[in-house]
Amino acid sequence: MGLDNGIYIKGYRRKPFYVKDDVYEQSNQIDLAHWRRHWGLRNDIINIIYENYYGNDSEVLLSENQIKKIRILIMEITFSKKKYLESCGYYWNYNIYTVLRGIRQMINLTWAARQVRKNPEVEVFWYDSY
Repeated sequence: MGLDNGIYIKGYRRKPFYVKDDVYEQSNQIDLAHWRRHWGLRNDIINIIYENYYGNDSEVLLSENQIKKIRILIMEITFSKKKYLESCGYYWNYNIYTVLRGIRQMINLTWAARQVRKNPEVEVFWYDSY
């Protein structure tokens, strides 16, 4: 299973000040959310994108609806210590930084879903290091 998973956007025109890159930003691409060793979340995301995922894809293009569903998953694990710990197999600790990072990821994904709706040039991808 992939150790690193995340979501990035490319093709956006202008990034608002409140969207913060989660890991890195490079030319016209920004990492919106990143998880390491969150196998439970990875499996839940695959259940959302299953119709576009073929088992060994390293990237999958996401629809606006899929982005919104993933945002709900992030909200659930951000505000529930139990769900967070189950998501990462008790590998990480749950603390205030966990909550702040989850909130930032939800804001980023809200912005990304709007960009996908407004601009056909924008593409949002889920990636898997597997």
